[in-house]
Amino acid sequence: MRQLRGREYSLVGLDMESYGVALAASMCSTYSHTIAPLIVKGVCDFADSRKTDLWHDYCAYASASFVLVLLEEIFSRDNAYARFKCLPGSD
Repeated sequence: MRQLRGREYSLVGLDMESYGVALAASMCSTYSHTIAPLIVKGVCDFADSRKTDLWHDYCAYASASFVLVLLEEIFSRDNAYARFKCLPGSD
């Protein structure tokens, strides 16, 4: 954490599991093939004494919904671009 704090001055907290996924992706990347992780998490508490599990289901649902919409947008855009490239006069 201290090492990250030296580079990221505005860092307040760090999700260790997400950091582990990002670090593994970085370590497995090569110059010609970069692995970019997509990490989406919902924050459901402040990790203080009032912490409960009441919002876990909602945050999981919201995170999954976001990823679904993001992937739909990416794939629909790629499909639209591929169709556009096949039109006459769009070389």
